[in-house]
Amino acid sequence: MSIFKTQRTAYSSSFSRKHPSVSRTSSMRLMLMAVMVQLATGFFSNLALGDELADVIEKVGKSIRCKYKSELVIRRENEALAKILDDPKLSKDEKIKAIKKRFLDSTPPQTISSSELPRLRKEAEKENVEAQCKLGVCYENGDGVAKDLTEAVKWCRKAAEQGDAAAQYDLGGCYYNGLVVAQDLTEAVKWFTKAAEQGYAAAQHCLGVCYYNGNGVTKDLAKAVKWYRKAAEQGYAAAQCDLGWCYVNGEGVPMDLTEAVKWCRKAAEQGDEEAQTILRELGY
Repeated sequence: MSIFKTQRTAYSSSFSRKHPSVSRTSSMRLMLMAVMVQLATGFFSNLALGDELADVIEKVGKSIRCKYKSELVIRRENEALAKILDDPKLSKDEKIKAIKKRFLDSTPPQTISSSELPRLRKEAEKENVEAQCKLGVCYENGDGVAKDLTEAVKWCRKAAEQGDAAAQYDLGGCYYNGLVVAQDLTEAVKWFTKAAEQGYAAAQHCLGVCYYNGNGVTKDLAKAVKWYRKAAEQGYAAAQCDLGWCYVNGEGVPMDLTEAVKWCRKAAEQGDEEAQTILRELGY
Protein backbone atom coordinates (compact mmCIF):
# COMPACT_ATOMS: atom_id res chain seq x y z
CA MET A 1 0.00 0.00 0.00
CA SER A 2 2.90 2.34 0.59
CA ILE A 3 6.29 2.81 -0.93
CA PHE A 4 8.39 0.85 1.50
CA LYS A 5 11.98 1.84 1.83
CA THR A 6 14.43 0.61 4.40
CA GLN A 7 15.33 2.57 7.44
CA ARG A 8 17.99 4.82 6.09
CA THR A 9 16.25 6.00 2.95
CA ALA A 10 13.00 5.70 4.87
CA TYR A 11 9.61 6.99 3.88
CA SER A 12 10.44 10.54 2.89
CA SER A 13 13.44 12.81 2.57
CA SER A 14 12.82 14.10 6.08
CA PHE A 15 12.90 10.53 7.38
CA SER A 16 16.48 9.83 6.31
CA ARG A 17 19.47 10.35 8.54
CA LYS A 18 22.83 11.04 7.04
CA HIS A 19 26.04 9.13 7.67
CA PRO A 20 28.97 11.52 7.07
CA SER A 21 30.80 10.65 3.86
CA VAL A 22 28.42 7.77 3.19
CA SER A 23 26.22 8.14 0.12
CA ARG A 24 22.59 7.05 0.16
CA THR A 25 22.00 3.68 -1.37
CA SER A 26 19.07 3.65 -3.81
CA SER A 27 15.81 2.42 -2.34
CA MET A 28 15.48 -0.14 -5.14
CA ARG A 29 18.87 -1.67 -4.30
CA LEU A 30 17.99 -1.87 -0.62
CA MET A 31 14.55 -3.28 -1.38
CA LEU A 32 16.25 -6.23 -3.06
CA MET A 33 17.62 -7.24 0.33
CA ALA A 34 14.32 -8.88 1.26
CA VAL A 35 14.90 -11.67 -1.24
CA MET A 36 18.67 -11.83 -0.85
CA VAL A 37 18.45 -11.97 2.96
CA GLN A 38 16.13 -14.94 2.69
CA LEU A 39 18.60 -16.64 0.39
CA ALA A 40 21.45 -15.96 2.80
CA THR A 41 19.53 -17.23 5.81
CA GLY A 42 18.39 -20.47 4.22
CA PHE A 43 14.81 -19.56 3.38
CA PHE A 44 15.25 -21.56 0.20
CA SER A 45 16.47 -24.70 1.89
CA ASN A 46 18.95 -27.28 0.64
CA LEU A 47 19.40 -25.57 -2.71
CA ALA A 48 22.72 -25.44 -4.59
CA LEU A 49 22.47 -22.30 -6.69
CA GLY A 50 24.32 -22.17 -9.99
CA ASP A 51 25.41 -18.83 -11.44
CA GLU A 52 22.55 -18.66 -13.93
CA LEU A 53 19.91 -19.50 -11.35
CA ALA A 54 21.36 -17.01 -8.87
CA ASP A 55 21.30 -14.35 -11.59
CA VAL A 56 17.65 -15.07 -12.35
CA ILE A 57 16.77 -14.87 -8.65
CA GLU A 58 18.47 -11.48 -8.37
CA LYS A 59 16.47 -10.23 -11.36
CA VAL A 60 13.31 -11.55 -9.74
CA GLY A 61 14.12 -9.67 -6.54
CA LYS A 62 14.38 -6.44 -8.50
CA SER A 63 11.21 -7.25 -10.43
CA ILE A 64 9.19 -7.97 -7.29
CA ARG A 65 10.25 -4.77 -5.59
CA CYS A 66 9.66 -2.75 -8.74
CA LYS A 67 6.17 -4.10 -9.42
CA TYR A 68 4.88 -4.31 -5.88
CA LYS A 69 4.90 -1.88 -2.98
CA SER A 70 3.38 -3.61 0.03
CA GLU A 71 5.00 -6.15 2.29
CA LEU A 72 1.91 -8.34 1.98
CA VAL A 73 2.40 -8.73 -1.75
CA ILE A 74 6.14 -9.13 -1.48
CA ARG A 75 5.68 -11.89 1.11
CA ARG A 76 3.29 -13.69 -1.23
CA GLU A 77 5.70 -13.39 -4.15
CA ASN A 78 8.65 -14.62 -2.09
CA GLU A 79 6.64 -17.65 -1.04
CA ALA A 80 5.78 -18.38 -4.68
CA LEU A 81 9.47 -18.14 -5.57
CA ALA A 82 10.41 -20.47 -2.72
CA LYS A 83 7.85 -23.02 -3.86
CA ILE A 84 9.44 -23.21 -7.31
CA LEU A 85 12.99 -23.37 -5.97
CA ASP A 86 12.20 -26.10 -3.46
CA ASP A 87 10.29 -28.29 -5.92
CA PRO A 88 12.31 -31.55 -6.07
CA LYS A 89 10.59 -32.56 -9.31
CA LEU A 90 12.09 -29.68 -11.27
CA SER A 91 15.60 -29.66 -12.71
CA LYS A 92 17.66 -26.49 -12.46
CA ASP A 93 16.83 -25.55 -16.05
CA GLU A 94 13.14 -26.17 -15.42
CA LYS A 95 13.27 -23.99 -12.32
CA ILE A 96 14.88 -21.19 -14.30
CA LYS A 97 12.22 -21.48 -16.98
CA ALA A 98 9.39 -21.56 -14.42
CA ILE A 99 10.79 -18.56 -12.53
CA LYS A 100 11.16 -16.51 -15.70
CA LYS A 101 7.62 -17.35 -16.79
CA ARG A 102 6.13 -16.61 -13.36
CA PHE A 103 8.05 -13.48 -12.41
CA LEU A 104 9.82 -11.86 -15.34
CA ASP A 105 6.92 -11.53 -17.76
CA SER A 106 6.35 -7.88 -18.67
CA THR A 107 2.77 -8.12 -17.41
CA PRO A 108 2.29 -8.68 -13.66
CA PRO A 109 0.56 -12.04 -13.14
CA GLN A 110 -3.13 -12.05 -12.33
CA THR A 111 -3.56 -14.38 -9.38
CA ILE A 112 -7.33 -14.14 -8.98
CA SER A 113 -10.19 -14.08 -11.45
CA SER A 114 -13.18 -11.76 -11.25
CA SER A 115 -15.36 -14.81 -10.60
CA GLU A 116 -13.39 -15.57 -7.43
CA LEU A 117 -13.76 -12.07 -5.99
CA PRO A 118 -17.27 -12.52 -4.51
CA ARG A 119 -16.07 -15.48 -2.43
CA LEU A 120 -12.95 -13.61 -1.33
CA ARG A 121 -14.96 -10.53 -0.41
CA LYS A 122 -17.46 -12.62 1.52
CA GLU A 123 -14.63 -14.18 3.56
CA ALA A 124 -13.06 -10.77 4.12
CA GLU A 125 -16.36 -9.38 5.36
CA LYS A 126 -16.51 -12.28 7.82
CA GLU A 127 -13.31 -10.87 9.36
CA ASN A 128 -11.04 -13.49 7.78
CA VAL A 129 -7.65 -11.79 8.07
CA GLU A 130 -6.02 -13.68 5.23
CA ALA A 131 -8.92 -12.82 2.93
CA GLN A 132 -8.75 -9.17 3.97
CA CYS A 133 -5.05 -9.07 3.16
CA LYS A 134 -5.57 -10.74 -0.21
CA LEU A 135 -8.43 -8.44 -1.12
CA GLY A 136 -6.36 -5.39 -0.23
CA VAL A 137 -3.54 -6.69 -2.40
CA CYS A 138 -5.97 -7.23 -5.29
CA TYR A 139 -7.11 -3.62 -5.10
CA GLU A 140 -3.55 -2.36 -4.78
CA ASN A 141 -2.38 -4.10 -7.93
CA GLY A 142 -5.58 -4.21 -9.98
CA ASP A 143 -5.52 -7.98 -9.72
CA GLY A 144 -8.95 -9.23 -10.86
CA VAL A 145 -10.49 -5.86 -10.01
CA ALA A 146 -10.00 -2.20 -10.95
CA LYS A 147 -7.02 -0.72 -9.11
CA ASP A 148 -8.24 1.30 -6.13
CA LEU A 149 -5.80 2.37 -3.42
CA THR A 150 -8.59 3.64 -1.19
CA GLU A 151 -10.10 0.16 -1.10
CA ALA A 152 -6.63 -1.33 -0.70
CA VAL A 153 -5.96 0.73 2.41
CA LYS A 154 -9.47 -0.01 3.72
CA TRP A 155 -8.85 -3.76 3.71
CA CYS A 156 -5.29 -3.34 4.93
CA ARG A 157 -6.65 -1.44 7.92
CA LYS A 158 -9.18 -4.17 8.70
CA ALA A 159 -6.41 -6.79 8.72
CA ALA A 160 -4.17 -4.51 10.77
CA GLU A 161 -6.89 -3.96 13.35
CA GLN A 162 -7.14 -7.72 13.73
CA GLY A 163 -3.44 -7.94 14.47
CA ASP A 164 -1.78 -8.91 11.18
CA ALA A 165 1.78 -7.62 11.55
CA ALA A 166 2.50 -7.14 7.85
CA ALA A 167 -0.74 -5.18 7.42
CA GLN A 168 0.12 -3.07 10.46
CA TYR A 169 3.49 -2.28 8.92
CA ASP A 170 1.85 -1.42 5.59
CA LEU A 171 -0.69 0.83 7.28
CA GLY A 172 2.07 2.58 9.20
CA GLY A 173 3.79 3.25 5.89
CA CYS A 174 0.59 4.74 4.48
CA TYR A 175 0.40 7.17 7.40
CA TYR A 176 4.06 8.04 7.08
CA ASN A 177 3.71 8.83 3.39
CA GLY A 178 0.26 10.34 3.54
CA LEU A 179 -0.89 7.74 1.01
CA VAL A 180 -4.70 7.78 0.77
CA VAL A 181 -4.82 8.83 4.43
CA ALA A 182 -3.61 12.16 5.78
CA GLN A 183 0.05 12.09 6.76
CA ASP A 184 0.29 11.46 10.50
CA LEU A 185 3.67 10.46 11.92
CA THR A 186 2.24 9.71 15.34
CA GLU A 187 -0.26 7.30 13.82
CA ALA A 188 2.51 5.79 11.71
CA VAL A 189 4.57 5.10 14.82
CA LYS A 190 1.53 3.56 16.49
CA TRP A 191 1.17 0.96 13.74
CA PHE A 192 4.91 0.38 13.41
CA THR A 193 4.96 -0.31 17.15
CA LYS A 194 2.14 -2.84 16.96
CA ALA A 195 3.96 -4.76 14.22
CA ALA A 196 7.34 -4.39 15.91
CA GLU A 197 6.02 -5.82 19.17
CA GLN A 198 5.00 -8.93 17.23
CA GLY A 199 8.59 -9.37 16.10
CA TYR A 200 8.18 -7.98 12.57
CA ALA A 201 11.76 -7.05 11.71
CA ALA A 202 11.04 -4.37 9.09
CA ALA A 203 8.73 -2.57 11.52
CA GLN A 204 11.27 -2.88 14.34
CA HIS A 205 13.84 -1.27 12.13
CA CYS A 206 11.56 1.57 11.01
CA LEU A 207 10.51 2.18 14.59
CA GLY A 208 14.17 2.44 15.50
CA VAL A 209 14.65 5.06 12.80
CA CYS A 210 11.67 7.01 14.11
CA TYR A 211 13.25 7.13 17.56
CA TYR A 212 16.65 7.97 16.07
CA ASN A 213 15.28 10.97 14.19
CA GLY A 214 12.43 11.96 16.49
CA ASN A 215 9.82 11.32 13.82
CA GLY A 216 6.38 10.95 15.40
CA VAL A 217 7.99 10.34 18.80
CA THR A 218 10.39 12.12 21.12
CA LYS A 219 13.93 11.45 19.95
CA ASP A 220 15.42 8.67 22.06
CA LEU A 221 18.67 7.07 20.94
CA ALA A 222 18.49 4.32 23.56
CA LYS A 223 15.12 3.21 22.21
CA ALA A 224 16.41 3.52 18.66
CA VAL A 225 19.22 1.10 19.54
CA LYS A 226 16.77 -1.23 21.27
CA TRP A 227 14.66 -1.63 18.12
CA TYR A 228 17.65 -1.72 15.78
CA ARG A 229 19.05 -4.56 17.85
CA LYS A 230 15.83 -6.56 17.78
CA ALA A 231 15.68 -6.37 13.99
CA ALA A 232 19.43 -6.90 13.63
CA GLU A 233 19.30 -10.08 15.69
CA GLN A 234 16.75 -11.41 13.19
CA GLY A 235 19.24 -10.86 10.38
CA TYR A 236 17.73 -7.63 9.01
CA ALA A 237 20.68 -6.11 7.19
CA ALA A 238 19.66 -2.44 7.31
CA ALA A 239 19.16 -2.66 11.08
CA GLN A 240 22.53 -4.37 11.49
CA CYS A 241 24.17 -1.51 9.64
CA ASP A 242 22.36 1.16 11.65
CA LEU A 243 23.20 -0.59 14.91
CA GLY A 244 26.83 -0.71 13.84
CA TRP A 245 26.70 3.00 13.03
CA CYS A 246 25.39 3.75 16.52
CA TYR A 247 28.40 1.93 17.96
CA VAL A 248 30.72 3.93 15.69
CA ASN A 249 29.42 7.21 17.11
CA GLY A 250 28.42 6.18 20.62
CA GLU A 251 24.78 7.00 19.97
CA GLY A 252 22.50 5.26 22.46
CA VAL A 253 25.35 2.88 23.35
CA PRO A 254 28.96 3.37 24.44
CA MET A 255 31.31 3.86 21.51
CA ASP A 256 32.69 0.43 20.62
CA LEU A 257 34.59 -0.15 17.40
CA THR A 258 34.58 -3.91 17.84
CA GLU A 259 30.79 -4.03 18.04
CA ALA A 260 30.51 -1.53 15.21
CA VAL A 261 32.60 -3.69 12.91
CA LYS A 262 30.75 -6.84 13.98
CA TRP A 263 27.32 -5.50 13.05
CA CYS A 264 28.40 -3.68 9.92
CA ARG A 265 30.18 -6.81 8.74
CA LYS A 266 27.01 -8.86 9.22
CA ALA A 267 25.13 -6.39 7.05
CA ALA A 268 27.93 -6.14 4.52
CA GLU A 269 28.00 -9.92 4.12
CA GLN A 270 24.38 -9.70 3.01
CA GLY A 271 25.30 -7.17 0.36
CA ASP A 272 24.40 -3.97 2.20
CA GLU A 273 26.33 -1.34 0.30
CA GLU A 274 26.24 1.30 3.02
CA ALA A 275 27.66 -1.13 5.57
CA GLN A 276 30.40 -2.00 3.10
CA THR A 277 31.21 1.68 2.71
CA ILE A 278 31.33 2.22 6.48
CA LEU A 279 33.74 -0.69 6.87
CA ARG A 280 36.00 0.73 4.16
CA GLU A 281 35.99 4.13 5.89
CA LEU A 282 36.89 2.42 9.16
CA GLY A 283 39.75 0.65 7.44
CA TYR A 284 38.28 -2.86 7.36
